[in-house]
Amino acid sequence: MRSETQVWESDAPETTERLAAELAGRLEGSENLLLIGELGSGKTTFVRGLVRGLGGDPALVASPTFVIVHVYPARFPVYHIDLYRLHGLADIQQAGVLDLLEEPGIKAIEWAERLDGYPVPSAILIRLEVLGPTTRRIGVEWER
Repeated sequence: MRSETQVWESDAPETTERLAAELAGRLEGSENLLLIGELGSGKTTFVRGLVRGLGGDPALVASPTFVIVHVYPARFPVYHIDLYRLHGLADIQQAGVLDLLEEPGIKAIEWAERLDGYPVPSAILIRLEVLGPTTRRIGVEWER
């Protein structure tokens, strides 16, 4: 296996969505995308582009903060998971999130740093950093 890192700069939400849609074309159907970034960094915007890139309806994408998981139909099912309201692995496990990591489909996990070192299979780390009002740096790290 080889490690691959890409860094993009986005100047608008539409650019973030386009970059995510391009990444979606490289997915094989069982990846876990670990989205890390502060509030407002574009995590949900990224997932919207991902769903579009997988042939799903981006209009369905909304932050799953209060329900923890949304599932969107696409070429592969997309599990949009938000760990913001969960505290520690016990909460995450009780919510059933750890079981989802082994399921077929793409799992896009917002606030993934809350997994606190849990070994996530087929992980792709996506860091979103706020550079300005609409500008973001998006770093993608994965093993291929």
